[in-house]
Amino acid sequence: MKQSRLFLFLFASLLLLAAKGNSQWRQIGPGSGPPVSCLVEHQNKLYAGTTSGLFVSTDLGSTWNQLPRFSYWGDDVRMLYSSGEYLFAATANEDTLFCSTDGGLSWLHPSSGLTYQIVKSMTSFNGKLFAGTVDGQAHWGISSGGVYCSSDSGISWQHIDSLAMRFSTDRLLSHGHILIALTNNGIYRSS
Repeated sequence: MKQSRLFLFLFASLLLLAAKGNSQWRQIGPGSGPPVSCLVEHQNKLYAGTTSGLFVSTDLGSTWNQLPRFSYWGDDVRMLYSSGEYLFAATANEDTLFCSTDGGLSWLHPSSGLTYQIVKSMTSFNGKLFAGTVDGQAHWGISSGGVYCSSDSGISWQHIDSLAMRFSTDRLLSHGHILIALTNNGIYRSS
């Protein structure tokens, strides 16, 4: 009997704590439109990628404006990354990494070397850009992709040719002098 009372007390306490933690959060949009798949802060603005394109907020999410369409490949923005003056965006289709230097008003398609790749994640490491990709042409459940590197701010890319980096790479993280890749074959670390 004491154990069940203790359990009920702990359960009620956890519910109270959870309710208090949620009371400080409120939804900020962009509106009641399409679901947001990625979010990044770039030059004091918030950018939200959705299945219907890219939205920007200059007031920390109180209001949102949709940016002009930047891709004839589709508007399903799945990845956003900010690096200095550069804002990168990738859609759900292959060969669709874009770069903007004017806050998303105009876009370049500097994805030389990323043929058939869908960019899932980006990070900076040792002064270079890295992109985690999946192969947009993968068939029969065989998935490839890997990690690509750019030393010219994303204009051109080279595949890191190692056995570990030939797998689909969903997420890249960098911390100090360590690069970590989450692949469909496990987590890999390089320094």
